Amino acid sequence: MTGNFLVAESTLIDARSHFARHYHTMDQLAWPQHGGLSVRVADAWWRVTQHHLVWIPAHTEHEVWNDGADVLLSLYVAPSLRPHGRRWSRPLSLQVNDLSGALIRHLCTNESSSIREQLSLALLRDVLEHSPENHDVLALPSHPSAHRVAEQLLADPASPRTIEDWAEQVGVSSRTLLRCFLNDTGTTFTKWRTRARTYHAARLLAEGWSVQDAAVAVGYATATGFIKAYRSTFGTTPAHHAARRRRQDL
Repeated sequence: MTGNFLVAESTLIDARSHFARHYHTMDQLAWPQHGGLSVRVADAWWRVTQHHLVWIPAHTEHEVWNDGADVLLSLYVAPSLRPHGRRWSRPLSLQVNDLSGALIRHLCTNESSSIREQLSLALLRDVLEHSPENHDVLALPSHPSAHRVAEQLLADPASPRTIEDWAEQVGVSSRTLLRCFLNDTGTTFTKWRTRARTYHAARLLAEGWSVQDAAVAVGYATATGFIKAYRSTFGTTPAHHAARRRRQDL
């Protein structure tokens, strides 16, 4: 469905899809189906499931990895039609409910008259204004030294370096580095690294990696430690995630 102020798409996406850093000239509202996405936007990394929507304002650069979604529903809307409120000027991850989900499906999969389309979009905008945010976000620290460490851990989550090793590399004390992670991200360095590792592992599992291989790839010497960390992040086991991906491939 297309119009002067709205483009709506339902797109089949491959399990290994990666959308390199890019931006759109319209606001984007994206909703993965039957799986999830990893989204890198601004100074945050989001783990988004089928229970969440992604809001990305126009001209905001972002990068996306598929974590098992098979269909992506996307609305591209003129900025003049975005919901009211200052929060819509920044990227958001929102919780989806039955009504917002039904409206997005309708707009993306049905041919409607322009009047019905406008009414559906107006109702969706009203629903979104009251939608709570999803806080499953891996924020990146703003302090330059801590930011360098975070970027290197995202690039190599299996790195065995200790906080002391990292502090020496970036030229600050370990106490300073620990404080920067806690102040800038709201979580400790250890918990942040665990989330970074399990986020990366979720992508590997979506690509068909075994649990054991994914564990090793993100720095766990034993499957037991990996399973515990994965469950603490996602509330489920990596084996369950991998089995769901296999069922989708049948």
